Amino acid sequence: MIGDVFGAPGMRAVEQVLPRLREEHSPNIVVVNAENAAAGSGTTPKLAKALQQAGADVLTGGNHTLRRTEYVSMLEEDPTVLRPANLVARGAGSGSVVVDARGGFRVGVVNLIGSVFIEAAQSPFAVVDEIVDRGL
Repeated sequence: MIGDVFGAPGMRAVEQVLPRLREEHSPNIVVVNAENAAAGSGTTPKLAKALQQAGADVLTGGNHTLRRTEYVSMLEEDPTVLRPANLVARGAGSGSVVVDARGGFRVGVVNLIGSVFIEAAQSPFAVVDEIVDRGL
C-alpha cells in the first residue's frame, strides 16, 4: 500500500521507485491512494494511468476523489479505480473490487474513509459490513 500520493513530488517518487520495488520485492498486489495526485486535490485520468503504468494494481481515493470531473470516467470504466464506498453521494464507480493478484491469489480491496469531520461519509464500519455481507 502506498498512501496518499501528493502532487508532482509524490508522482515523481512513485514513478521512480515503484517499478524497482516491484522488481525487488515481488508483491502480490500494489494499492496506491491517488486522491491527492493532482496538486493535492483529486486526480486525473492522465495521473491515474501513470500510476498504473508505474505498477499500481488498484487505485483508491478519499474525500477529494470526486473533485475533478474528468476523473469520473476512470471510476466508471476501470473497476480497479475506486472511490470511497461510504461516500453519501456514491455516484460513479465502485468502492470495492476483487482482483487476481500475483501468486494465484484473489484479493478483495475495499476503499473507505473515516467519517469524523466529513459529513459526506457514512460510517465505514456499517458500510464494510454491508460489502462483506454481499460477498464484496
